[in-house]
Amino acid sequence: MDKTKICTLLVGVILFMAIFSKKDTTLENLALQATLDNKLETVKFLLVNGVDVNTKYENNHTLLHNAALDGNLAMVKILVAHKAKLSKNEFGLNAIDSAKENKTDAVLNYLTQHFNEIENTSSNPHL
Repeated sequence: MDKTKICTLLVGVILFMAIFSKKDTTLENLALQATLDNKLETVKFLLVNGVDVNTKYENNHTLLHNAALDGNLAMVKILVAHKAKLSKNEFGLNAIDSAKENKTDAVLNYLTQHFNEIENTSSNPHL
């Protein structure tokens, strides 16, 4: 079975479980939970199939904020590849600030380098 079929099956199972546990079943909220649970393939599948990578959740956190807070470099790379923006939460912090705050050096270095490269090469629609 290929990865796409597995991801489709996983999303179906997650939706089924969410419906029966009476949780919020929007795809955006499934993406948030998958990000928090480090479900890389599920997050990729949801993003490819229309979930907005820059959706704002509680406290205006985005998926990128949450991945940076967790120090999850693999997830951060997936989100950046899907055009995650470096937006500020309601406390005025962006994902780089979150990585600094939680001393997640690999994530901090990656985000700093990535967003500095964008800033130096374009008018930067990601900020």
